[in-house]
Amino acid sequence: MNLINEAQGVLEDAKQFLHQINQQDYIKAIPQLSNSTIGQHTRHFIEFFQCLIQQVPQQQINYCSRKRDLTIESCTNTALQVINDIQKELDHINLDQEIHLYTNSDSEQYIKTNVARELHYNIEHTIHHLAILKIGLKIQCPDICVSKTFGVAPSTIKHLQKQLQNN
Repeated sequence: MNLINEAQGVLEDAKQFLHQINQQDYIKAIPQLSNSTIGQHTRHFIEFFQCLIQQVPQQQINYCSRKRDLTIESCTNTALQVINDIQKELDHINLDQEIHLYTNSDSEQYIKTNVARELHYNIEHTIHHLAILKIGLKIQCPDICVSKTFGVAPSTIKHLQKQLQNN
């Protein structure tokens, strides 16, 4: 599977719960998640994808310059629309393009990287947040169904499949 397909897949995973969750549960603070909301975690990974797509033309990526758009974290329909837009944009992204990543350290350095590496980072970052969201969904919305692989890294899925084959 190529990186574009993997990115599309994790975004489809996010759409699984967004189609099912109601607005109240989407914005309700979850004490077990340090009072963050499902909407806040969703906005967070969405905006990382947006940074990548929107900043590639400038050949510099700064994930700290996210918009922090409160409508994404407060409205499931907005989150779904933005994800759909990201999925369309991913079809046109040049994975080989070299870019510079802002480090947000005291020295404010840029690191050479490329779009493929940053897309891989976004995929892993999203999986991490989907794993957190899975916990939040089980606490807040136990009736919402997500796939068994929701929030699980592809390497973990392959490892578990291999274990099953060997038993």
